[in-house]
Parts: sequence; structure tokens; C-alpha cells
Amino acid sequence: MATILVYALNFVVNIIEPLYLQANRLISPEVTGLIMMSFPLIQIMIAPLAGTLSDHLGDWQVYIVGMGILVGGQIGLATVTHNTSLPLLCSWLGLIGLGNGVFQAPNNVMVMQAVPKNQLGVTSGLLGLSRNTGMTVGTIFSSILLFTGINHVLGHTVNNYPVQAPNAFIFGMRFTFIVTSIVFIIFLALNIAIRIRQQAHK
Repeated sequence: MATILVYALNFVVNIIEPLYLQANRLISPEVTGLIMMSFPLIQIMIAPLAGTLSDHLGDWQVYIVGMGILVGGQIGLATVTHNTSLPLLCSWLGLIGLGNGVFQAPNNVMVMQAVPKNQLGVTSGLLGLSRNTGMTVGTIFSSILLFTGINHVLGHTVNNYPVQAPNAFIFGMRFTFIVTSIVFIIFLALNIAIRIRQQAHK
């Protein structure tokens, strides 16, 4: 579930933010691409360090930190408006990348350690399936949530960027990240509650 949610969030960001930058802020595709690079670049740089921290501090602790950072990044993206500075936007995208990088290593380790050795191949395949499922879910729900917010403001249904009502897009984008933030907060709280219960029964 965690893998599905995180990869779904990745695709929500990858679909909505370029649309915001190009259609709402009128930024060129080249600059948009450079801004969006702040997300994966940080993830690439932090992933090896996260693996080392996971080995030394414990998988669970690093996993929780990663999920918490992802929540912070989403809350930040939920505050973005027409006038948000690009460095600040890059910071929020960077937090998403940072959270992703911190999350991946401990999550994968905990999943693989939870099964016997004769099921490692199946489990690895299921992790891959979870990633692809998350990408699909993120693609679908990014559009559903975005246009639910846009249509709510407009009072009628549209299927494209509302050129005449850019505020409607901003509302839809913020609504999307508010919803994803709430989902992640609930999921994180459930994780912590389950962990506390497991520790109490040891």
C-alpha cells in the first residue's frame, strides 16, 4: 500500500505541476523541464544515503521520516498560487523528491524481510506490480481530483485547462494536494498505530 501511494503521488505531481507551470504561469517547456528536475535529482542523490541511514538507524525510523517529509511536501504544494516564487515551488518539489528517496530503501527492505527466502522472487514481482499500480492510480486520480475542483469553481464541466478562469485551476490543484495530504496523514497515522500495537505485543 505504501509503495502504491508513493508512486501514485509521484504521478500526481508529474501530471499537475507541468500543467501549472506551462498553462498557468506561461513558463516555457524547457524551463518547466528544468524545474521538474528538482524532484528526481534530489531523489537520486538521497537514495544511497537513505539506505545507509536505514542500515544504521533502523528501517522503521527512516521509513516514517520519509513519509513525514512527503506529507510536508504535499502540504507545501497545496499552498501554491499564481504568485508563488519558483525557488519556493522547487523547494516543495524537492521535498517530494527527498521524501521519495528516504522512503524507498527502508520500505523495500521491510517488505523483503517480511517473507521467507523461497518467496523473495514473488515479492519482488509484487513490488514491481505495486509501483505500476501506483503510477496508474496517480494518473487517474490526478485528473479526477483536479477537474473535480475546477468544475466545482466553474459550476459546469470542462475537460481542458480553463483558460478564461485560471483561478479555477489553482483551486483544483490545491484541492488535489489537500486530498493527497489527508490520505498520507491517515495512512501514516495507521502505520504508527500498528507499529505501537506490534511493539506492545512483543
